[in-house]
Amino acid sequence: MTDIEPSAPEPAYPDFYVCDKAYGTEMNFNDCQYLAEQLPTGTGLVPYTYIRSRISNKQTFILPLRRYRVYCALKIDIAAPDINGDIQFLAKPIDIHNLAAFLVEKCVSGLGVGGFATLQFARVLDWAMDPSTYLYGPIPAEAAFITVSIVVRRTDFYPGIYDPEVAIALWGASNIAAALLPENGPDEKAMLARAYAWRGRAHQMTRGSSAQSWNGRNTHIFPSAVDEMTYECDSNLGNPAIADCAHIEWTQLGHPSDSLTVGPEATFFHSNTCTLAISAAVTIVLLWQQIQTALAMLMDTCIQFPYQPPRGGRGYYNPQPVKVSRLKDKRQSSVTGLNALPPHANITIFEQREGWTNASAELDSCTWKAALEGQPTKPCGTG
Repeated sequence: MTDIEPSAPEPAYPDFYVCDKAYGTEMNFNDCQYLAEQLPTGTGLVPYTYIRSRISNKQTFILPLRRYRVYCALKIDIAAPDINGDIQFLAKPIDIHNLAAFLVEKCVSGLGVGGFATLQFARVLDWAMDPSTYLYGPIPAEAAFITVSIVVRRTDFYPGIYDPEVAIALWGASNIAAALLPENGPDEKAMLARAYAWRGRAHQMTRGSSAQSWNGRNTHIFPSAVDEMTYECDSNLGNPAIADCAHIEWTQLGHPSDSLTVGPEATFFHSNTCTLAISAAVTIVLLWQQIQTALAMLMDTCIQFPYQPPRGGRGYYNPQPVKVSRLKDKRQSSVTGLNALPPHANITIFEQREGWTNASAELDSCTWKAALEGQPTKPCGTG
């Protein structure tokens, strides 16, 4: 299979599509094309009725809709994870028809896999980027959007609820929204914490699985209690490069569902200019997904946050773990949010200035001792 340029229009931002083998590899192009061609092509807005307890295979404007051919399935859903009753949704039939045709050409014919596309994704983005949105409450009907899927017949995925690309899109949009809000104001801090919540959720999700949804609130990513963890940026920790810290994030950490035992003696991970230290006041077990989420938040808060120079940072539950209090230092900034790590656990990223030898040597290094004391690491080494 080779990538092709479909004749049907590609979804326009903020809508998006995903082609992936998780949605099937055994579809027949003719069967899929037939299903797409049967959809109406009207250009006016019509009401699509979402009935949660019902699946339709004949009535075009009743959702969820399921239509099958021998080696293909067409599925149209409203992504509405918290809605218990029936709702109506205005959409143009031609838009849904075109999405199905695009998926058949782009995913099935071009790549030999299934896929899905979104329609009116801006509705959930408007909800996610509104600083007044209460993140921990039910998602309203106004934030629902449509997904069109072309998949292998035996599957029954709900990609608008369970595909990690949704969480990734929400993470990116919330980051953009944070950059447009007044700097260091409460709305910016709340939006930044929200962005990391979506990114952490994306780490938890697996394409093709319904184990985790992007709006799940029964894990540490969306805790019901008020967040107490602080993410603090500190110029004393130097200027680690984002590429080096990202290399640690994506190549050195374990599988999200696996665990790491940490204690008072820090565990280190290193890549060029960036060193990651994980420790705890008492010996505890952390999931790698907790570490990934906390690291991601520190990276975006301190290293690549718009309009601020890159700095190292630390994440911890109050009180802060360093031995001297420097929170009044104008070179520092902090935001409270996203309880990625449990109490007692600490995470620090800092610039490696002495040259990396090994984890044992790092425990006695000038750089790490300075980081623990809240002192500048710049005098260490010649970096």
